Amino acid sequence: MERVEELIKTYAAIDAEAEDILTDRQEIVELNDKRNKTREALRQLKQITSSKQNQQSWVCFANTFLKTDTQACIDMLEQDIQEMDAEIKSLQDGLKSKVAGLQKMEGHVQSKGFQLKGIRLEELWEIT
Repeated sequence: MERVEELIKTYAAIDAEAEDILTDRQEIVELNDKRNKTREALRQLKQITSSKQNQQSWVCFANTFLKTDTQACIDMLEQDIQEMDAEIKSLQDGLKSKVAGLQKMEGHVQSKGFQLKGIRLEELWEIT
């Protein structure tokens, strides 16, 4: 009887961890879609600004439309893209440790090289 309760707790923990992983993956997909739409909007605003100077654009903030300077809109969109990039990166980094934890809970051997990180440009110059 004790063994059955222990198995149920183990499977519940595995299920919770797997659900957390799936939630993070879905959030990454949603953030990526939002980032792509923001990039499209940014590209359109930059095309408009290249043809005319001191132009204003309509922007939607919390169900309210405001007319603001186009350059200010461009700056806000670029900042939003940077924030989304940082959020996606942090979710992806956290996802690696969660997947490794799930594999450990399931009794699988962790893949070699799973925790490797890409080399940055600055590090590459230090090597050569």
